Amino acid sequence: IVRDGEKTVWDHPTAVHAKSDHGMSAEYDAAGIHVLVTRELRADQRLAETYTFENRTNAPIELPADGIGVRLPLPDSYPNADVCLRERCHVHLAMCGRSAFVAALRMGGYPPNLGLVLTEGSLVNYSIDDRIQHSNDRGQFVVHPPAMTLAPGQHFTLSWVVFWHKGLSDFFEQAQSFPGFVRLSAPAYAVTQGHPLQIQAEGDLSHARVSVDGVEVATGASEHVRTANISSDRIGEHLVEVTTDAGTSFLRAYVAPDPWPLIKARVRFILDHQQRHAPGTKLDGAFLIFDNETKQP
Repeated sequence: IVRDGEKTVWDHPTAVHAKSDHGMSAEYDAAGIHVLVTRELRADQRLAETYTFENRTNAPIELPADGIGVRLPLPDSYPNADVCLRERCHVHLAMCGRSAFVAALRMGGYPPNLGLVLTEGSLVNYSIDDRIQHSNDRGQFVVHPPAMTLAPGQHFTLSWVVFWHKGLSDFFEQAQSFPGFVRLSAPAYAVTQGHPLQIQAEGDLSHARVSVDGVEVATGASEHVRTANISSDRIGEHLVEVTTDAGTSFLRAYVAPDPWPLIKARVRFILDHQQRHAPGTKLDGAFLIFDNETKQP
């Protein structure tokens, strides 16, 4: 919890309760916020976790973009080849709002792999804790909901399901079974100006609204697959949002300027200013440093 610039770690429960043979809950108190965590191993062998954050003070609590964080203990590190092949994973995090997910793929290349799909709330970014600079350890992943203000007695809930999968195709096939999940994808997430930028949405899209940079666009009426063609005239980032009854999921795409004018200008500069033309000397044809202030090589 980050409140008024002060960081409080909630890692010691004030109470622990056994709900059943397959479930439990734990309570924490941090910076005036009561945290209730419930975990249950379901009959389908998926782990369901819920985190509820409630303002227990008499005043509103403003939480910045990293104000609430939940750690995901996923081992993405590189101690040695033998350990990596058996006990380490590549962690892919997509903090895309209502349809946020994590796909952890074993470094050995064989299943089972671990997946996480958000089922309630919204996650919009992640950060890294406990990472040694220049190390082979990515550190501890911390996922964050958006910035918010919790009024006295108000609460915010995050829920997700953790499950095994055989690879990315199997991961997304299972993810589509969770209500509210929308997969946003593109053949290319970054294109150069003038090239097509096409976004596809897959999932439960009944009553869905699609907007690009805040402007709603037409995508057809399919309840399962929609596509949006984004103009690449404007250089820069483009925000694609899909809003359903469950919430809003988003994707960021980028349009870069055509690189060829820049490349041509750079080559012309090198030929005109940096390549030495001195027939009969040792420097003939050499590329030299050029001082833009003195206009001399």
